[in-house]
Amino acid sequence: MKTRMMLLSLVIVMATSVFALKLSYDKSALFFVSIQNKSEVALIQKNIEAQKGVKNVIVDLRRQNVKVVFDSRDNDLDGLKKAFEDMNKPVKKIEVADPKASSGIKADNPAVRDDTRR
Repeated sequence: MKTRMMLLSLVIVMATSVFALKLSYDKSALFFVSIQNKSEVALIQKNIEAQKGVKNVIVDLRRQNVKVVFDSRDNDLDGLKKAFEDMNKPVKKIEVADPKASSGIKADNPAVRDDTRR
């Protein structure tokens, strides 16, 4: 009986750690780009979702930004920035945040990249 309980406990611990490890690769970034109309929203949505490792894309026409959740093992900020540039949508600024945070990306986030400087 003790052996079964120990084995069951071990299986639960291993499953939990594998799940936690998998989540740690998810990254979230907010890309500030010029978006003119709803057809551009659809174009951005389609093209960014097609990028390797992208899990979720939210395009905000009013705020002129695109939130992208992606697997950092498959893609990175520079790769996603290039995808925007390939659509003639230069990235003005990138903010990085933890996708598990309930409040999303904060304006005072210290991990902000301002790509307007060259």
